[in-house]
Amino acid sequence: MIVLRPDVERYRTWLGRPDLMVVGLVVGVVVLPLSRALVEGDARGTLTMVASILIAVLLSLLSVTAYLRTATVTLTAETIEYRRLFVRRTVLPREGLRGILTIYSPSFSAQDMDLLVLQRDSGRGAKIRINGAAWRRADLSTIARHARVATIAGPVDAREVEARVPGILQGWERRPVLWVVGGGIALPLVLFVIGVVVLVVLELLGVGVVS
Repeated sequence: MIVLRPDVERYRTWLGRPDLMVVGLVVGVVVLPLSRALVEGDARGTLTMVASILIAVLLSLLSVTAYLRTATVTLTAETIEYRRLFVRRTVLPREGLRGILTIYSPSFSAQDMDLLVLQRDSGRGAKIRINGAAWRRADLSTIARHARVATIAGPVDAREVEARVPGILQGWERRPVLWVVGGGIALPLVLFVIGVVVLVVLELLGVGVVS
């Protein structure tokens, strides 16, 4: 039996990639001043805005930390088990799998990354999907060899991955516009929900509006 785990140092390196820095710069230069202008003169509104952003960042960090501490891939003679976040568990048989290990070039990111995806030959059921953000290439190669799936030189885009292993990617990867639209809806929605919670807490604490 072999047990593999994410690499924290690799994730730190990935986190410092240029496209993430650009996103952070856009948020800092555009979104925050715009949000501040919308709540100008409203102390509770300003506090809600700042608290919502800080809570969203904190929840993201907690989620990543939990993943890095709990994720494992266990290889046995008969199965491949991917466990993360304490309760999420995917088990696939070692035999009868299809998949791919390659350097993936997603259309929604400027940064290429290693990608390993495994699924039953039938193309149905659970998938094991691991990217190189927090996993060493050598460990992903060990998993791919154990599953007897091909390693393909890259970088390759979503279309080429789909051509080699049809249906292996998520729908939003095959249609990048869904990622853009979904992200544009999901992020404001998350901040809105957090903002409502913060407002309720402020109300309970008796923090009023200051003109």
